Amino acid sequence: LFILLGIVATLQLFAQSPEGGMWRPEQLTKLDQLALEKMGLSLSSDDLYHPAQASLKDAIVSFGGFCTAAFISSTGLLLTNHHCAYGAIQAKSRRGRNLLQDGFWAANQAEELPNPGLAITILVRTEDVTSKVLAEMPPALPEKKRRAWLALRTEQIETAYRSQTGLQAEIKPGFAEKSWLVHLHQTYTDIRLVGTPPVSIARFGGDAAGRAWPMHTADFALFRVYADTNNAAAAYSRHNIPYQPTHYLPISLNGVKPGDFTLIPGYPGHTEQYLSSFAIQERLERYDPNMVCLRTAALEVLLPDLTNSKRLRVKYSSMYSSLHNTQASLQGEMEGLRKLGVVERRRNLERRMAAWISEANHRKARYGNLLQDLRVLYQRREMHLETGLYLEAALSWIGLVDFANDWRKIGEIDAKAISTRSWNLARGKLQRDARKHFRNYSAATDEKMCARILELLYQQLPPSHQEVVFPEMENRFGNDFGRYAAYIYARSHLVSGEKTRDFLRKLEPKGTRKLRKDPGYQLMERLVNYYNSHYRQEWQEGEAQKASLQRRYKEAILEMNAGQMLPTDADGSLRYSFGNVAHYEGKDGIRYRYCTTTEGILEKYQAQTENFDLPQNFVALLRQAEFGIYGQDAKMPVNFMATNYTGNGNSGSPVLDGKGRVIGLNSARTLESAMSDLIYDQKEVRNVAIDIRYILFVMEHFAGAKNLLEELDLQH
Repeated sequence: LFILLGIVATLQLFAQSPEGGMWRPEQLTKLDQLALEKMGLSLSSDDLYHPAQASLKDAIVSFGGFCTAAFISSTGLLLTNHHCAYGAIQAKSRRGRNLLQDGFWAANQAEELPNPGLAITILVRTEDVTSKVLAEMPPALPEKKRRAWLALRTEQIETAYRSQTGLQAEIKPGFAEKSWLVHLHQTYTDIRLVGTPPVSIARFGGDAAGRAWPMHTADFALFRVYADTNNAAAAYSRHNIPYQPTHYLPISLNGVKPGDFTLIPGYPGHTEQYLSSFAIQERLERYDPNMVCLRTAALEVLLPDLTNSKRLRVKYSSMYSSLHNTQASLQGEMEGLRKLGVVERRRNLERRMAAWISEANHRKARYGNLLQDLRVLYQRREMHLETGLYLEAALSWIGLVDFANDWRKIGEIDAKAISTRSWNLARGKLQRDARKHFRNYSAATDEKMCARILELLYQQLPPSHQEVVFPEMENRFGNDFGRYAAYIYARSHLVSGEKTRDFLRKLEPKGTRKLRKDPGYQLMERLVNYYNSHYRQEWQEGEAQKASLQRRYKEAILEMNAGQMLPTDADGSLRYSFGNVAHYEGKDGIRYRYCTTTEGILEKYQAQTENFDLPQNFVALLRQAEFGIYGQDAKMPVNFMATNYTGNGNSGSPVLDGKGRVIGLNSARTLESAMSDLIYDQKEVRNVAIDIRYILFVMEHFAGAKNLLEELDLQH
């Protein structure tokens, strides 16, 4: 009996609950398979991931390095989110052919549009390389040297794998860097746009309603991957043919209801589930509020220009969307952290940790000062955090400053030492950078952005530093940042394509002094120099200490939970998340139904109104209410919610039923779920998906894309 109890206890330690984790492929076999079956999964762990034979992972790709997509046909058709494809669609839009506004549907493969610079990667397999990475690492290295040693060692191993396999290789750490995996990928770069609905349909409600339930979006786009005649990766060529994936996903027409099983495979970007109470308090009280302040200011600059000019909407819509979505996420994160009392929860964990540490001398030696060191570190960070955030915004959001930074190599050139060839190469790169930069740039808008962000930065600087970064601001400009920005933009060569081309054409190595006198270039130099001299080194040292302490903190958590398999944070690698379709109990007295329908679209629709207008033929289509095989109870389902743990990179992930068939397309988390990068709570966290039947309805009845529907494996 005692032996049996011991075996049962051991099994319980290693059989993990599937919910609440983003599970790596090699962890799937260790999950509680009975629990997964009870939830509704019919597939085995080998069906989900197998390194040597076709499995679900072969249908799931990393899209552009920031989203997920999935193969849904035998001829390389990819399904992802419209917002993941936004940059590619915007790049194809121009006067007289606005793909964002009008949508696009290729009638045949010859009409599909190439996208230079866009790539997808497919995971071939992972291998444990822990012994290769750690075997020769010197003990007790300082954090900076440890980072450098690991970077060199992992690069050596990656190079060896690339040479041996012909695949891309990337090594990533496991929990607390106790284990290391190499991820072997195949990358394809001939990716062509196949179809996308108008943005008014894809992102109905706009950014303001982008994550506030109830949602009614058709946030999808279709691409096709092309390969050479041997099905191998190849650069774009008109001779390439559609890629034939090892596995593609069938599509279910059965619909969803509360309690239905949901599986989401994908490439979530970054989570931090194991932060200390000090780190979470910093997020809640300092980092998030300042990031919201910055984004609010930037959005206030952009909104009037985008409202009044279609041309500027095309140029700046991507930036506006990014700023707005992040702002909403941060506000939702703060609300969620407060609602769940996460700081106090983590403090309770740390009280238990302190007691656990005190119980053994070897723990005292390893972790005795850990919590106090974390406390001191985060107190010290208060001196630099806010200034750093405002500096980084100035360096990246002010187009003139960002563009001027590209000129630093030329500005610092020694005219006597540079060869003609090197000079021509440097100038040629700048010419290419300039063409790309001015494609989505307005000097008038950027001037206003410059004035607003610099004013906020000025207010953050210690008084003794204000004159260093902004000389003559008080005496010459009377602390009027509008006047200051107007002075710079009126005199800089770097604020228009025509001025820049003329300046570059005449510029010679001996003439770089003229560049260094450009007021736009000088502004960039002062910001960069201040960043480097007053912020960068101390911040980097603090980040190194934080990384070391955070690793030890996670080690302590791992030891406290000895024998259990803890989910690792998302890191851009393939993960699997399990959940169920579910309603959501919101604020007091509010209960959100699990799905929305097109009735809600018609209720929200307002002709000629920003964000709530729609093409007239689409409105007529919805009013006809002839949904055919895609409808349910005479209604057309649009979006639904589930309890899967997802991250930013899961945009574009397929939502699958227990048989591995597509039932939806993941697009977002509700605003109430924004804190889930830091903590998962099944009652609070909901991911949002577009019902696959709504996608098919739009394709067939609005776009008339029957040629694409014929490629799909539709199942009941």
